[in-house]
Amino acid sequence: MDHNTETVLISGATGFIGSKLFDFLAAKGYRVRGLTRNRKTTNSNFYLWNPEEGFLDERALDNVSCIINLAGENIASQRWTKNYKEKIRLSRIASTKLLCKKALEHPNCHLKTFISASAVGIYGDTGNDTVTENSPTGRGFLSSVCKSWESALSLLDKGKIRVIRARIGMVLSPEGGALKKMLPLFKFGVGAVMGSGRQYVSWIDIRDLMRAFEFIIENDKLCGAVNLVSPFPVTNREFSKALAVALRRPLFLSMPKPAVSVLFGEMGRELLLYSIRAIPQALKEQGFVFEYPLISDSLNTLLIKSSS
Repeated sequence: MDHNTETVLISGATGFIGSKLFDFLAAKGYRVRGLTRNRKTTNSNFYLWNPEEGFLDERALDNVSCIINLAGENIASQRWTKNYKEKIRLSRIASTKLLCKKALEHPNCHLKTFISASAVGIYGDTGNDTVTENSPTGRGFLSSVCKSWESALSLLDKGKIRVIRARIGMVLSPEGGALKKMLPLFKFGVGAVMGSGRQYVSWIDIRDLMRAFEFIIENDKLCGAVNLVSPFPVTNREFSKALAVALRRPLFLSMPKPAVSVLFGEMGRELLLYSIRAIPQALKEQGFVFEYPLISDSLNTLLIKSSS
């Protein structure tokens, strides 16, 4: 399909997911632009912005029909100090509000769809309960951040613009995110089950995530919250075992809950011990088909080179 009439603007376009999405959509025929804070990377496709200072090169918005907002401070790069937690929160709210405001004000922006990243962390620790887009939000720092992040879209909610709150699970790719951090440990046979191992992990293969973003752009019936996760969440123990098997390595270690708390603090408790069993009800209802719905298929194909 030729998408030359669609101009997509991506914030966070130089990050792990954003850079992949930029290339994926460009290869599909979309006209793609990115926003960057780095003057050295500005060119005909990348435009300068600084959300904290309220600056955005408005040429980036010319004829834009879709904005995909992926900007935000990395939640797993360090322990959650009070200052860093505020940085995580403000980076998401400031970028979202600025994009919404500028898009509405710009006379040549023809925005039809605004897809803003959020996370399944919004549901909090849900134990064994399955959660859908209709489930209530939960407690905890990540849940509160996601709620504030999604609330920052309120500027657009009363207009004719289709707004998607993309609640993303753990994205699997050897090139970035959590999996990249786990690989060295598991390759050396020192990967571990976290806590009891019974907590659920909502995940999605990077390739299915790319296809899901395109599906959302093309499918006008999708609106509001959309869980971007595999239809088959797994427990931490199942995930760890599948990763060890894919790498042909043993799995015999476990890290007790107290150790996780000591080593990683609040970040470890929420990212490693919280149980979130989310399913992609909205995507499934609209007929999206996952190419990698099973954890074993995803890891085995992603890590072919890693295990050789």
